[in-house]
Amino acid sequence: MIKRNVFLLVLSFSFFLNANPALELYKDNDVDNPTYVSQIIIESEPVGATVFINGKRVGKTPYIIPQKNKAPKIKVRLEQKGFKENTFELNRPWTKSLLKVKMELLDNFYYFQSKPEGASVRTDKQLLGETPLLISKAALNNVDEIYFSKIGYLSSSVATVNLAETPNYFSELKSNLAILTAVVYPEDAGLYVNGKKIPPSGKIEGKFTAQKYIINTMPEGEYLIHAAKNNVLSKRNKVALEIGKTVQLSLFVWFPTHMLEFDESKPMQPIMVVHENSTGLTIMKKNGKFSTISYNKIIRTKHLQPSEAIKIGREYSLKLQ
Repeated sequence: MIKRNVFLLVLSFSFFLNANPALELYKDNDVDNPTYVSQIIIESEPVGATVFINGKRVGKTPYIIPQKNKAPKIKVRLEQKGFKENTFELNRPWTKSLLKVKMELLDNFYYFQSKPEGASVRTDKQLLGETPLLISKAALNNVDEIYFSKIGYLSSSVATVNLAETPNYFSELKSNLAILTAVVYPEDAGLYVNGKKIPPSGKIEGKFTAQKYIINTMPEGEYLIHAAKNNVLSKRNKVALEIGKTVQLSLFVWFPTHMLEFDESKPMQPIMVVHENSTGLTIMKKNGKFSTISYNKIIRTKHLQPSEAIKIGREYSLKLQ
């Protein structure tokens, strides 16, 4: 008898939810073997609806019905300016659930949303506000076009005649900015865009350490980009950036630390020592290419700047600058 009563309660809860198309129930439990808990979360679209439980105002969405509420039946009412009142009942027992309620817009209102939020909404004569924005239809009498704009994004518009079918209007704004990513070596070199130094976004760790840069606030156009350290510059790169596209650069400040002669190459090539360990050196050549050279292939080395050389056997290794 007890099991039958529990079944009927679960059935009545499920039946009510299915009967209300504005409600969606998200369950974490197996439907056939539910685990009963004492909490349910109510969310609304849009957020911020006032929540009334059994006639008492308790807060705004998103709202968690507290565990201390032991009532077997709870009457919930959601109110929000510009939207129809939404009322429903919750009958115990509950599963651990998230209840989403989509509020229905009243006939005499428009509701404007955008991605991203915070877009300016205006007519050709005045600013109406920022998204999300609720506005009465009467306020838009004799208005032909509504415009959406936000810094960093292309503007969009909608004719008011088209709002008759979509009073709950959503505008997805497209970025009018380009993205630049850059890797700069050595790590203490700086990145410059049109002569202005740019702060780094982080570091890249590995055999050598470099600075990484991600700049996503650049308008479309041509830029002169280079890296620099101690008044030594990398190659200057003239880069054309386009809206919605990403340009990737690797910049090396050519600051040779040694002259190195190999037994299989041209005498005394200028190189930059990037990394050394017990078996050899990782070096960078002037063309920005990296190579690993074992000590037994080094015939002769010379420091371009004063520094101590460490002798290994009959040959000389290098001390990093």
